[in-house]
Amino acid sequence: MKNLCRPGFWFPVALLVVTGLGSLALQSERCVHLSERDRTSYGTMPVWRARFDALSATCGVGLLLYDLKVDYTPTGRWVLAGLGLVGALLYVAAARQAVGALWSGAKPLPPVWVVLVAFLGWQILVVPLAWFLERTCGAGAALPTTTWNAIAAFASLGWLEPATSPRAAWIYALIAFLGALGWGAWLLPVPATARRYVRLRSLLVLVVTWCAFLALSAAVISWLEVPRGAARGTGPDRRLAGAPADARYARSLVQVTAAAGAGLPTEELKERGVSEGTKLVLAGAVLVGGLGGAAGGGIRWPMLLALLSVAWPFGRATTESQDDGTRRRVRAVVTCVITLVLLVLVVALGLLVIEAHTTTAFQTAPTLGDALIDASSAVAGGNLSSGLTATVTSANLSRGIHQSVDLYQYGLVWLLAAMFIGRTLPVLLLARRAGAQGDVATSRLPPTLI
Repeated sequence: MKNLCRPGFWFPVALLVVTGLGSLALQSERCVHLSERDRTSYGTMPVWRARFDALSATCGVGLLLYDLKVDYTPTGRWVLAGLGLVGALLYVAAARQAVGALWSGAKPLPPVWVVLVAFLGWQILVVPLAWFLERTCGAGAALPTTTWNAIAAFASLGWLEPATSPRAAWIYALIAFLGALGWGAWLLPVPATARRYVRLRSLLVLVVTWCAFLALSAAVISWLEVPRGAARGTGPDRRLAGAPADARYARSLVQVTAAAGAGLPTEELKERGVSEGTKLVLAGAVLVGGLGGAAGGGIRWPMLLALLSVAWPFGRATTESQDDGTRRRVRAVVTCVITLVLLVLVVALGLLVIEAHTTTAFQTAPTLGDALIDASSAVAGGNLSSGLTATVTSANLSRGIHQSVDLYQYGLVWLLAAMFIGRTLPVLLLARRAGAQGDVATSRLPPTLI
């Protein structure tokens, strides 16, 4: 019975149960409006797509096979948001439980219920914040749209309502930033709770270094998107490369912050909308993700910092046993980081192989950057796509549309596995490491790793 309470067991099971219930709801006409031809001419594709979108929402990925604006009804969009919010709560609870069994220090970690209350409290607060900021900048949308966008941005669900004005992109990048700070920052408004559970110095270093990472990534993107000497069209160039230098950096910063914080797309990545280098930078930002203790996925910035040195600079061990405990914890972090990076590479290679097997000779071949950005989104959670996901799951690959078998299932199942493994793997690895070592030595690593 004790094993049932461990996050390595209950978390994957809970994700599958929520996904199963969500897929049943998304098959309803009340959630997804399809024509008679779309429901009857593609065999079991509507069922598979409902399963894919339900798992994507529950895992906080954001990649959808149904069009959010055309196919989903208002009820369907709220079902997606509900699945994503439940999945985020499950992940935050499982991550806190897994890390709590592995790391301990001078200050205790907050109980799971405190973390969840902080998450829900901030989730409620960002809705009026988004509403106020939208009207301040003159990009106000209807309250249901603003609410839906705020939930999706803070809970790292990867979606924005298509009707949102481009001027509002920075608002939801800001909300994504707040969500990516994790429970360490969420507890600060309650001084008594913060003094008990938050290491302010550690949190400050994490936030400052992560912001520096975002600023540097934006500078690289801005540099990569310097306009070329090719002739421009007669119409306005809405691409990132068509903007002046200052606007290009501002848009790059919004893009990389939204991508790392919540997997939100703010620039067009399809049809060579950005350079190959920009795709690689964005894929890395999505894979890194935000700080620990948030609802988003990925490696997490504290894990990367932990790899820089065995001795975390916030305290010094005084005994050999404490040094051994720290080294064991670092090995757990190394295992998580290497495994996630290898998983992204394997998923990207698989997408290229599947696309080569299912495509026609008339389609443009995807690049490595295309594959990596879709693979990073699937594994680490993000709605950034070069169009490769749509290509390998296209309705044209269905049986009866000049196909002998349902070729779309290859790419669809491959991405399903990537989303589920990417969401559960860090929790499983750290929970397994905690069960293997069973010690509670004082840690010099940050407690908010995932």
